[in-house]
Amino acid sequence: MFKRLLNLGFTKQTESHISKPEGEYAGCYFVNGRLIIHTVSKTTAGIALAENPTIVPIGDRQAIGSAVLQALSVSGTNTTDAIGGISQFAPFLKAAGVRSYKAFMTDAICLDIEKRDNNFTISRWENEGARNGFAPSSERPCELTDPTIDLLGAYILYALGLTNCEAVLAAMGGIDPTATLPPRNRSDIS
Repeated sequence: MFKRLLNLGFTKQTESHISKPEGEYAGCYFVNGRLIIHTVSKTTAGIALAENPTIVPIGDRQAIGSAVLQALSVSGTNTTDAIGGISQFAPFLKAAGVRSYKAFMTDAICLDIEKRDNNFTISRWENEGARNGFAPSSERPCELTDPTIDLLGAYILYALGLTNCEAVLAAMGGIDPTATLPPRNRSDIS
């Protein structure tokens, strides 16, 4: 996870400290059949933390969009210093219904969500297993400007590979999204 936060634009100050660029950050995991939304905050010591995992119903785009907005809204507000280690990740293991990081990484899909003003960037990360964690994907990030809650939820599901572009089109009111959908799924647009 440390490598993932550095790749998000956080900068390493020391081996255990990272500083966060301006903006609001959240993340999303799909693991063990569960959708988990979390916030990314910075401690008083400057350490970036993924925290507050929340399980969200997969079929409810409104709930997903709302959970993402909630996670983004509390991003950066943590003032306590991190304990570190696996104990920090324990709430994520519990939310996923698994007992170990290795089990978590077996089939985990990861997204990062960044918000600057009303612009959202949704980036997918490649799962390289428990030993290597997540690495940046070669896929182009999805970019949205001032999306509705429903559209934000639809894009999250789309980026995770849990829905097709028709659901995104429906959330957009029939607007053609070919300029903003990730290239990996453009073939399913007709």
